[in-house]
Amino acid sequence: MSKRKVVASMDVTDSHVDNGNEGSSGSKKSRVLPYEEAYLRSIPHATQYEKSFMHRDTITHVIATATDFIITASTDGHLKFWKKKHGEGIEFVKHFRCHLR
Repeated sequence: MSKRKVVASMDVTDSHVDNGNEGSSGSKKSRVLPYEEAYLRSIPHATQYEKSFMHRDTITHVIATATDFIITASTDGHLKFWKKKHGEGIEFVKHFRCHLR
């Protein structure tokens, strides 16, 4: 057991503290899309939306439950469950295909 304590104490003393001034060699570079600015400008800025980018067709039903779930259904038979996360927005939970043709 004493070996593990020695190794653990060596790891703590030998660890490198990054102060943000040096670039880390292992960090990923973010990929820049050719028309990224145009994509960002086309995102709606309204507080309420009339179109969902998560459904392929027109949304027919939206239900909010007391347990912070939102259920949406569209005309093409897709049923989606969402969870409200206070302070963060909503998170996708589950997708069902009800009546596909």
